[in-house]
Amino acid sequence: IYSDDKGSAADGEFGNVGWMTQTYMLPGFESVITAVVGKPYIVKTQYGTHIVVVSKKTAPLAKKKVAILEKTALASNETYNSYYAQANTFAGITNGTYEGYKKALDSTKVYSHKLNNVLESTSNFGSVEQAREVTRWIYDAKKAGKASEIITVNNNYFFVVALKAIHKEGYTPVEEVASGIENTLYTRKMQEKAQAESLLAKCVDYVKQMRKTSPGKMLLVTSDSITFLRRVSQISGVYVIPGTLSHMDCSKHGDAPANAADGYLKSFLDFYMISKARKVYRVGTPLMYHSEFPLYAAKINDRPFESVTI
Repeated sequence: IYSDDKGSAADGEFGNVGWMTQTYMLPGFESVITAVVGKPYIVKTQYGTHIVVVSKKTAPLAKKKVAILEKTALASNETYNSYYAQANTFAGITNGTYEGYKKALDSTKVYSHKLNNVLESTSNFGSVEQAREVTRWIYDAKKAGKASEIITVNNNYFFVVALKAIHKEGYTPVEEVASGIENTLYTRKMQEKAQAESLLAKCVDYVKQMRKTSPGKMLLVTSDSITFLRRVSQISGVYVIPGTLSHMDCSKHGDAPANAADGYLKSFLDFYMISKARKVYRVGTPLMYHSEFPLYAAKINDRPFESVTI
């Protein structure tokens, strides 16, 4: 995986964040598990927009959890003092300010864990539990822009905390949650796009199957999806009436396009040709809108009609 993050340099290569697994994963990068090797794509997370390339993958393995073994590891005095010295260096660079905190991050390349909406009842910070000392400092600070000295939690963790902003009770300002909203909407849009592609593929496959079962007959296909019509028009023996697509009721909503007349003409031709067919099929999935357009066309000349749900 590669990005412009100069703080990541696994194997000595800038932007390389190393191996990821189902148990070790950067938040928002879960899609790398199923990504195609060597094909760049875009990932949006709370940290920003990333161009990601998966360079290597291991073969998938079936795993089963049979037991959990726990062993407590206690840091030696030497280890404790070493990490305390690093925390002390970091705190010294901050000089008690948020701006200093950002400078400390740049100079030490330490990962900063962001936590929004800290309440007076908050006691857990990330994987660290019972860290009420941190919450107490935040509420005692009473002023944004401050950074703390070293806060020791459970004699195991060293915190240096920066207070970016303080909010009154009520809704969080939009600018502070905008990236989260954007990520949610983007994910939802991608899901909708994937679902639409799946539904479209099912309908295309059904048209192909109809051609196989009726090799000597021409199939006229109508739809309000230009993407679907373009795909089925590539199938031998399938005919699509050319023209502009338009919904018949668009004019009453005030959104009729400039070439609406062309769209109405195509709809009329579709309707007329369906009425002359030997048999009329309406094909769709349970998630699609089932139009009565083909049914009414079939009734004009009393043609056989069948509604197919795939």
